[in-house]
Parts: sequence; structure tokens; C-alpha cells
Amino acid sequence: MISPLQHDLSRLDSLAFHRREGSEPAVRRYHEIRRSKGAAAVEVIESLYRWIFVPVSLWPFNIHDVFATCLARVAAGKILDKAMRLLLEILPEPPAEAVCSIVAQHEHDVQRGQYEGLVSTTAKFDTTETRAATVTTRA
Repeated sequence: MISPLQHDLSRLDSLAFHRREGSEPAVRRYHEIRRSKGAAAVEVIESLYRWIFVPVSLWPFNIHDVFATCLARVAAGKILDKAMRLLLEILPEPPAEAVCSIVAQHEHDVQRGQYEGLVSTTAKFDTTETRAATVTTRA
């Protein structure tokens, strides 16, 4: 049976831009704290932890840096300051897995240099412009 840590590291492997490389130390630390101090110790940063596995294109801010800061405070047994608690309170839930999958595929394409889906051909532009004009004149 796969451990929760190994499961989470596998999730990082599926993301673009060398996400495991950058996030593995924090993910390992999170699991270490959870194991040693209990789930209640990391409960305050649980929503932030879920964002670690979301494609970076969808992040509302630099999740990794905020997570590292919060993780250090939790590891030291300190409470989060008022501003950090507010930030975590207003942080929405991560997007649905279906959304994340689509964006993750896009990020992999970009990482491989496959930009064809991003480049608009004249025909695509003309069609979009025509549709926009039609909607504008109806309004």
C-alpha cells in the first residue's frame, strides 16, 4: 500500500515545471509534522496544502512561499499572525480536479514548447471578432 507521502509526491510528479523538485521538501516536512504532532497541528494550513497540487497557472498568489512560511510557524509551535489567518480564511477551495487536469495539460504543453494551441490564426481571430461584433450589436 502506498503511503500518504508517496501519494502526494506522485501527484507532484504529474505536474509541469519540475514541481516535485521545488515542493518536495515542504511536502515531506508537512507529512513529518502531521505524523509527529498529529493532524490537528496542520489543520490550520490544510486548505493551503491542497493548493500545492494545483497547477501554478491557477494559483491566486505564490502558494509555495506562503505555505513554507506557515509550515515553519506550525513546526515551531507558533500560531499564525492575524494577516496570515485572514489570508487563509479568504483563500477559496482549490479548483475542481477536471479544471486542474485541463490546465495541467496546458502547462505540460507549454513546458514542452508546444504553443500551437495558444497562437491564434487569422481564421480563428476573424471568427471570434465576428461573433463578438454580433453579440455587441444585439446588446
